[in-house]
Amino acid sequence: MTKGGNELFLQVYGVAVALLVAMAAGSVLILVFGQSPANVYGVLLVETWGDSHGIGQTLLKSTPLIFTGLSVALAFRAGLFNIGCEGQLLVGSFACALMGSALPESTPALLAVPLAILVAGMAGGALGAIPGALRAYTGSHEVINTIMLNFIASAAVLWAGNRFFFVEETTHTADIVSAAELPSLGIAGSALNWSFVLALACAGLFWVFMDRSRRGFELRAVGLSPLAAENAGIDVRRSIV
Repeated sequence: MTKGGNELFLQVYGVAVALLVAMAAGSVLILVFGQSPANVYGVLLVETWGDSHGIGQTLLKSTPLIFTGLSVALAFRAGLFNIGCEGQLLVGSFACALMGSALPESTPALLAVPLAILVAGMAGGALGAIPGALRAYTGSHEVINTIMLNFIASAAVLWAGNRFFFVEETTHTADIVSAAELPSLGIAGSALNWSFVLALACAGLFWVFMDRSRRGFELRAVGLSPLAAENAGIDVRRSIV
């Protein structure tokens, strides 16, 4: 087996083992409650993959997991553990909603959608830069900082929303303009939209960035050996942030 094939096998093997362990742990809990694991997993499969609507809703729910998974994977390739993706997602979503609701109704979709996505990425990235800077310049561990920032982000967004932005007596912002809404993929009436396609595109771009670009090589070098990367002229602190 080639080196690439061996790596792929190990990745597939690791995922398969993780799934089996998760199912085994879930089966124990199901048995504790006096139910049949086979029946429960059967209902789970039928309701999620048994029809087009279920498939669409499952893919919709998986979309934010793809994005947050990529945020964890990027940091991990640089030798860091980003446990703050929940807070970054929350802040990014809040910023996206604010931008989408602030745009004039006449804004074209070709401008509204990229602008909302850009603002969302900048907001989430700004939050992620805080533990990055603390790690780079003070040595404080990013796991603790990102975990704590999740709670801070949640409280801050709720406070700001209730005080300034949320619709009175609700927990959501004003509606975004129609041009900033991503079109539906039209799968059996499900809410699945083009955000799922965007997530898959980002996964592909992530691979190209990490494995085929100079900047990606620098991040991987920092993850493998910060000292060697620094000796090679890579700005380690910048890479960490």
